[in-house]
Amino acid sequence: MMNDPNSLAIQNLKQCADHLIEVCQHADEDCPSEYRTKFFNPSIQDAYDFVGGLYEQNILQKENKND
Repeated sequence: MMNDPNSLAIQNLKQCADHLIEVCQHADEDCPSEYRTKFFNPSIQDAYDFVGGLYEQNILQKENKND
């Protein structure tokens, strides 16, 4: 079953996933290693894996640059 990429729910999920990736990127870039807890890197990786899974399962689809 394909999810309608134009549905409000999918658009909101895409926006949420984009924000999550952006927060992870900033946190990873801005937090020096000496201030990271043992939970920091696994949590960031879990977030990346979660968003990646949305694309792998075709819940979200990459946007075509040609559209």
